[in-house]
Amino acid sequence: MSNKTPTRSTIGRVRAEAIPDDRLLFTRKQVMRMLGGISYPTVIRLEQSGKLPPVKLRAGKTCKTFYRRCEVMALIPTSPTAND
Repeated sequence: MSNKTPTRSTIGRVRAEAIPDDRLLFTRKQVMRMLGGISYPTVIRLEQSGKLPPVKLRAGKTCKTFYRRCEVMALIPTSPTAND
């Protein structure tokens, strides 16, 4: 078994394995895994560009950041090869 991080060409398989069906909100760590192993700074860039709006629960130092299922799913290509 390979220890490589999933690439865009394998995102369909990762999507099928990594996305729980019953969740409406996902953590940053879950989103990073669901989007093929992207980095924390990439998630922040997606937030800042408006492509992945965060949902902040609680205020201050105990704030928890989540992302809506529909927003995350919109960033995942529908086919395993997104080079079209």
